[in-house]
Amino acid sequence: MDEFLISPHWTRLVLITLLLMLPSVVMLSWFSRQTRKGEGLSGTTEKIGIPANLVLCVVGLAALFAGEDLGSVTAAESGCSLRPDFERLA
Repeated sequence: MDEFLISPHWTRLVLITLLLMLPSVVMLSWFSRQTRKGEGLSGTTEKIGIPANLVLCVVGLAALFAGEDLGSVTAAESGCSLRPDFERLA
């Protein structure tokens, strides 16, 4: 991730977020199919399941990345070097 000057933890954060939100995608796809068939009962499951999954995702991400530095990386140039040294912003 040196090319984009972002924290290497962002890729893990995005991947884990996508994996944790998969149950919501399954709920939306499954229950929208059931309501098209006329079988119903999707309202309460979607109203409870998707927000609960979102809350669990936020809590899980906060627990996993609580101590990680998600800041950006800057280029610090010195007068002698032709290549900049990269340092992380605090």
